[in-house]
Amino acid sequence: MAMEDLKILEWSPLGGILSEEAVRMKFPPPEYRVSPKFYKNSEVRPPASAREGLFFVLSGKCRCIFGGEKKLTAILEAGQYVNFPSGEYRVEPLDDRDVEILFVWNVLKIIETDSVNDK
Repeated sequence: MAMEDLKILEWSPLGGILSEEAVRMKFPPPEYRVSPKFYKNSEVRPPASAREGLFFVLSGKCRCIFGGEKKLTAILEAGQYVNFPSGEYRVEPLDDRDVEILFVWNVLKIIETDSVNDK
């Protein structure tokens, strides 16, 4: 995924209010996995890693840094989301507000990719 591919998207065109329930309805199992995370405004976490997917901000505002050598940075507020690449990521709460986020992965795509790589 190239830097120009990191585009901030708005939930509102998809309809309804952005919530964990709405995301789970739009991206149902078994094809998708939805994982909620919560970051306190004063919390500093080390970078983590994840597979390619979607990153939704349910509440708050944060800086998201994705990627390894070529870092992609986005500042997202509640109601926004991005497609993010596989690799390292970091979430930094902004404006002294806690941040609630959701990661969404296409499980079938991951299984398919893994089975191709195993051959």
